[in-house]
Amino acid sequence: MMAPSAIPAQSPMVFIPLPFVIALLLLILFVAVIRRDEEAAPNWPFLALILLSALQSTLSGLRWGYGVQAIGVIAPVTAAMVPPLAYAGVSRLVRTSRRPLPGALRCMACPPPLS
Repeated sequence: MMAPSAIPAQSPMVFIPLPFVIALLLLILFVAVIRRDEEAAPNWPFLALILLSALQSTLSGLRWGYGVQAIGVIAPVTAAMVPPLAYAGVSRLVRTSRRPLPGALRCMACPPPLS
């Protein structure tokens, strides 16, 4: 006769993909940058880049953590938005060019030629 098992039944563990944690940290960074007290105007392209990165991290967590296949359609569209926002955000931080921002981004607005 076997003794009853002393190990209690395990409850299911909560699964939180790492990209969700990264998205939360990016949102905290976004709020911290918005709330800082400076007289300079906020760098909207850089703030949009932070939000887009949080969105991409969330999409990645949904796709690879929970297997949501529809993310495969949305993720490339958001990935195409990263280079112009990165250029605009960093150029506003550095201020090396005197050209207006729309003129500088004109070359990135054109899609690459299809071959």
